[in-house]
Amino acid sequence: MKIASNDINGIVVKRQIHETIEPPTQYEMPEGLPFYYYFDLNTAFLFIGLGILAFFASLIGSGLFYYFLIFKRKYRCKRCGHSFYDKKDKEQPICPKCGAECINA
Repeated sequence: MKIASNDINGIVVKRQIHETIEPPTQYEMPEGLPFYYYFDLNTAFLFIGLGILAFFASLIGSGLFYYFLIFKRKYRCKRCGHSFYDKKDKEQPICPKCGAECINA
């Protein structure tokens, strides 16, 4: 039978432990700040431009959504089945494809 510890014979081994762990490497620029504080001006303008572009794209998208929600109504032709948007204030919209009367879709 194997015994995992050597408590039977009473021998205790003591040895000096040498630390071999190196301190972590610091990725710092010569001025002392980390590297992510330094990026060139072209990259900064690129990120600013992309942010402005995304902002305007979201404005245009939400504007189109509210435009269709408030001012347009979806209609479907009785004869050809064509779906289209038209102004809400029209009495009887006419299909742009075949000229027949339409219903609300």
